[in-house]
Parts: sequence; structure tokens; C-alpha cells
Amino acid sequence: YAAIFDQGSIGIGTASPAVQFDMRSTSGFIYNIRYTTAAGTGAGLVLGQSNNATVGTSTLISSADESFGKVFFDAANGTGFTTLASITAFTGTGGHASSTDMPAYLTFSTTPDGSATRAERMRINENGEVWIGSTTDAGNFTLQVRQTSASAGVYAALLRNSGNTSSSNGVQITCGDNTSGMLINFTRNDLTQVGSISFSSGTTTAYNTTSDI
Repeated sequence: YAAIFDQGSIGIGTASPAVQFDMRSTSGFIYNIRYTTAAGTGAGLVLGQSNNATVGTSTLISSADESFGKVFFDAANGTGFTTLASITAFTGTGGHASSTDMPAYLTFSTTPDGSATRAERMRINENGEVWIGSTTDAGNFTLQVRQTSASAGVYAALLRNSGNTSSSNGVQITCGDNTSGMLINFTRNDLTQVGSISFSSGTTTAYNTTSDI
């Protein structure tokens, strides 16, 4: 059943909507969004916010790091529901200065074992950089993976090709201008360089230690 209440709330499957639009069901799926067209455009879902309390306005969100869209994943806790995972969109550095300057980033959060509180696990920032296990910019890295465990045998990343054939390849690193470049840079935890692998003269590879740099 469906009901529209005098305060403007809509309840589907409930007579007591907790939010403006509340849909509840005991089936596995409660909502389908389907769009049929020959033009090749798929169905969409839009989450938007205007920085104004008046309905129908379009006011820029001038503050940085302000959320303007969220998707929550909740689970029953025995007395209610707790959000245990989420995807959130935030305004980027400086907020939205104009209609042509509107940076944004996405965060992905999950809940660890022994807790009921979400923690950010991954971020795609306004520059397209991906941070995994970190909320702090470590510099000019397109991909940043950080592991904070001090336990022996715990690593930050595993790159594996499970093809199990003699032609299965591992990792390819490409950089430079075909004449020289830094392939791998080794640093301490404070990002102080201690070594590197580089190439020069087109095909000459150098394995550099601290004294060589």
C-alpha cells in the first residue's frame, strides 16, 4: 500500500514514514529503475543539493569538504538500523566558486570487525587521484595505498596474475620519454629517498642506492 501524509511525506509499505519518502518491503528488491530506449542511454539516479533552504532555488555550495550526496547501507542492530557502509560526494578544495569551477571528490567507507562505526577506506579526489587507506595527500601520486599495520608479514599491496601459464606476466612499469626516466623510487616512511631504479640512454638500467642519488 501507499500513503501520502499531510506533512508531505510518502510511505510505501509503511504508515509511519521516517523520512520524506520511505519505502519498505519484505521482498529481496524493493525498487527497480528501468529505462527502455534505442538511443543507448541507460537509466540514471540523481542526488543533488542546493545551498538554500528554499525549495526550487539553485545556490552554489561555497564551502569546501561539504557533502552533497550520500548512499547509505544499513543493517539492523536489534533495536533499529546502523549505517555500516557508505559512499559520499563532497565539494572539493575551495568549494564551488562558480558554475565552471565545481570540484568534487568521492569517499567510500566501511566498518571494521569489533566496531559499529564507519571509517573511510578509499577516496577519489578532485584530481582523479585514488587514495586507499589514507585521507591525507602524500604528494604527486595518482595511486596511494597505505597500510598502517605494524604486524610482521602484512603488506600494503599484492599484484598477482593467476593465469598459471609460462606466458603470464606480472607488473609492467612505463615512464619517461623513451630516453630516460625513474622507474621505481624507494623511500622511507617519511618519503625520504633511499634508492631507485632508473633508465637512461634508451635501454640502460641503473640500480641506485642512497650514495648514488
